[in-house]
Amino acid sequence: MVDDDGNVVDSPEACHALDWLRDGLNNERITLSDSRGFDEAGTTQAFRDDRVLMMRN
Repeated sequence: MVDDDGNVVDSPEACHALDWLRDGLNNERITLSDSRGFDEAGTTQAFRDDRVLMMRN
């Protein structure tokens, strides 16, 4: 992780934040396991089917 000036941020808080993001991506209760391969149509369909609460387009 780098700050706005391009300096590496190596703090316990930064490591915790990255761990939290990684864990969220790998948790099937939070992220659909097949969602990484979705295109816009697949994302929209999962949202319409109530398989996801939020979507990023």
